[in-house]
Amino acid sequence: MSEGETDPQTEREARVEAMLRRCLLRPPGGMSHDMRNPHEVENFECTDEYCMYCRYYVEVCAECGGSELTLTTHCPMEQITSNTGKRILSGKLDYRGRLWTEL
Repeated sequence: MSEGETDPQTEREARVEAMLRRCLLRPPGGMSHDMRNPHEVENFECTDEYCMYCRYYVEVCAECGGSELTLTTHCPMEQITSNTGKRILSGKLDYRGRLWTEL
């Protein structure tokens, strides 16, 4: 392997180790939401004067995309679809203990 190249095996092992570490850090019953402002990235300049993220500092979960009213008890660790978000918002669905629960 030439200088500057990375070993694919080493990269794969690093990804697996990161995934395992993340799984081990999950609290009992599910994952906590990782709330962030989508604009909190280096060198980002928002030009929308009506941007809800800037005006009201709305945060979304980096894992599931849920925000404020569409947050479940635990994070499902997958993107919440529009239909699922509507059911969560209406109080008909929740994610608890690593299971989707009809309410």
